[in-house]
Amino acid sequence: MKTTLKSLFLILFLLNTPYLFAQNQAEGKTDKAKVQSEFSKMMDNISFSKLELDESEKAVFKSGTGEFVEFYPATFTNLKTGQVTQALKIVTLYDLQNDAASQLGGISMGLLGGKSPRILESAFMDASEIEQLVEFFEKFVNPNLDTELGKKNQVIYGFKSKELEIRLLISRDGGKTKELLEVAMTNRPYYDKYFWTKSQVSKTAEVVKTLKYILEKAKSK
Repeated sequence: MKTTLKSLFLILFLLNTPYLFAQNQAEGKTDKAKVQSEFSKMMDNISFSKLELDESEKAVFKSGTGEFVEFYPATFTNLKTGQVTQALKIVTLYDLQNDAASQLGGISMGLLGGKSPRILESAFMDASEIEQLVEFFEKFVNPNLDTELGKKNQVIYGFKSKELEIRLLISRDGGKTKELLEVAMTNRPYYDKYFWTKSQVSKTAEVVKTLKYILEKAKSK
C-alpha cells in the first residue's frame, strides 16, 4: 500500500513539474498589468448588467487548423438605469506552439488526444476605438493595397487599441502575392503567441461592415 501511494505521488509530481516550469519559464511569457478599454472598465463597475452578442452580424476569420478570430457586435445594458452601450467583442482561439506548448502537450496527451493546447481569449473595443478602426481600414489600408505593392515588395499595416492589435502583411515575390493577418490581444499570456492566418486580408471588408453596424446602432440610441 505504501509503495502504491509513493508511486502515485511521484507520478503527480512529474506531471505537475513541467507544467509549472512552462508557466514560469516559457519564452515570451508576459507579466504586464492588465490593460482595459473604457468599455471594459465600465462593465467592471456595474453590478446589474446584461451583455448581448449579435451572431447575425459577426465577422469570422479561420485558419486551416481550426483556429479563429470572431468580431461580434455587443450590446451592454445597465439593468438598474437602463443605459445601453454598443461595443465590439473580439474572440480568438489559437494554438500554443513553443517550448511551453510542447511540455503542456506532453502532459495532456492522454486527455486531449495528443492535440496541442489552445488558448481562448476575448477583448473589447468601445465606440471611439471602433471609429478609429474603420478609418484605419477605409482610409489607409483598403485603397492602398495594390498601389503600395507597386513600389515595395512588402508592406505591413498596424492598428492598436487598448486591448487589441491588428497587423496586415502583404508581400510580393515575383508574380506571387502573399497575405498575412495577425490579431493579438494586449493581455495575452505569451507575447509571441496570437492568432494569424494567410490569404484573408481582402476579407477585412467584412469586419468594416460589422464595425459600421455597431456605430449605426450607437447613433440610433
